[in-house]
Amino acid sequence: MSQRLFGLLALVSVLTLTACDKDKGDKKSELISGGIRQLDTNERAADFDQLLQLFKSYYGPYQLKEKNLGISIEKIANDLKAQAITAKTDEEFAGYIMQLSAALQDGHVQFQIENTSSNIARYKIPILLAPFEGKAIVADIDSDFSNSSGISIGDEILSVDGKTPFAIMTAAAKYRRTARNQSDEAFLLPAAFSRRSYMTDLIPTSPFSEVKFQSAGGEPQTMNLPWSLEKYSANLDKVLRPAGVLDLSVSNANDYNTQIDSHIGQFGQVDPIFVTANTQQKFKFVKVYPSATSRKNFGLADTEIPPIYAALYKYQGKTVLLVRQATYSPSDFKTSAYMKAYKALLKEYETLADVLVLDQTHNPGGSYCADFYNIFANDGDVQSVESVRADRKWINDLYINWQAPADDKSSTWDNKTLLGWGALVEKAYDHGQFLSEPFALFGGSNYVTPQNYTWKKPMLVLIDELAGSCGDMFPMLVKANKRAKLFGQNTMGLGGNVEQVGQLNNSRIKISITRGLFFPYRANGAYVPSDLVENNGVAPDIEYAHTVEDFRSGYLNYVKTFSQKAIEQIEQ
Repeated sequence: MSQRLFGLLALVSVLTLTACDKDKGDKKSELISGGIRQLDTNERAADFDQLLQLFKSYYGPYQLKEKNLGISIEKIANDLKAQAITAKTDEEFAGYIMQLSAALQDGHVQFQIENTSSNIARYKIPILLAPFEGKAIVADIDSDFSNSSGISIGDEILSVDGKTPFAIMTAAAKYRRTARNQSDEAFLLPAAFSRRSYMTDLIPTSPFSEVKFQSAGGEPQTMNLPWSLEKYSANLDKVLRPAGVLDLSVSNANDYNTQIDSHIGQFGQVDPIFVTANTQQKFKFVKVYPSATSRKNFGLADTEIPPIYAALYKYQGKTVLLVRQATYSPSDFKTSAYMKAYKALLKEYETLADVLVLDQTHNPGGSYCADFYNIFANDGDVQSVESVRADRKWINDLYINWQAPADDKSSTWDNKTLLGWGALVEKAYDHGQFLSEPFALFGGSNYVTPQNYTWKKPMLVLIDELAGSCGDMFPMLVKANKRAKLFGQNTMGLGGNVEQVGQLNNSRIKISITRGLFFPYRANGAYVPSDLVENNGVAPDIEYAHTVEDFRSGYLNYVKTFSQKAIEQIEQ
């Protein structure tokens, strides 16, 4: 039996059980999962009380959100609790938990569900949508599914069960938000075909969905497409960070990446999304990589070959070096190996290139963006600082948990630095202050750290609405230091490190939240609200929005436009 048919039959079973739920009451969980009962009223109430306390204790932007959004987090939590305790299912209860996250408009707040009484994580159809010019365009689709359905990349989805994809997106925003509306569109439009089980307003009521679509220049067509089921599974955390390594990654990026297996346009993919058959033919990108000698000169072992896309191409008689920074959270090699590889690459091809185009679009963040900026910095450039929640967790981590062993002599200075930061947090804590004074938690210094190689030629940095956290921080530093022009769309606006702070006792939902607020260092200490990345992101110097034609043509105009702007940097 094929996996798709198995999933379809399972979905039919579940939907039949849902329909019978009115008659069978609380027996539903037994029929679906084999006996695990649903949470009772007291357990749900206790979980909401614990959730609110975690936010009061550890959430760095707590006061900022209440002020800027005009909300009371405690009131929202209590109102949701009143509804959640009478939820009909565990999934509905989890949906109320998620609604607190959405109300904060913070893409770093992530509630990870381990399991529910149904064990259903997601309902999906393998089609990924992206917004272009107010239209829902098929950005990718499973190849077999495309052949059977007649839907192709570039087609427009007009409706799903009579609702526009944007109406479904609006309903999904009740449960999940990022930080800015434009990023919400890109993140949530896929909910037309990817519905988490806690989105109870959007759970399919039939095994098939009626989808109306239209190809370029074609007539509208209608197909009935089957839903499949995705169950909760182990090992949901893909990247494990050692103690002391700050997490500046985009929450829920994995949801986006797993809508279709190995789909084009993923967060953190090695190749740029705009390197297509059409742009390759037009611009003749010649892929390059640092030689073995160059890698060795920067201290890389023969086996350390981090995958980095880089290419040379000609535009208006000038040579452009295109380099992709795909992710600040690599899982294959250490970040130090990536740093060395980038240096080796840039140094080896600097003499051939007139200008650098650094692509960090669709970048899901990670941990080493502040260090990465050092490769491009000028003397005297500032680094990022963060004001962190003044709580005992930060104090204990900096004083104890992140300290290297006493016999590790190479970490003596780092240990002293951590103690100094701990003292700043302790001072704020002792004086009842909500946040500490800002300190250079990411780079270790308020100013850039000199490197054994830095790129000094002109450069252009590509950004978009799907670059967040570390993907916000790097362009923030580029802009604050006037190092280069930023091209594209405003970044996400995820402006602090994210950390798991607890797990709800009964539902076992893991709670990860933003622990502080970062911004560029100012020597005079005169910080202003616009310095904050949270909910602001980083705006481009040169704005560019993809069009439907641009996507369908394989990004030809996009590459042409940023190449022209890159060449203009040489003359400035």
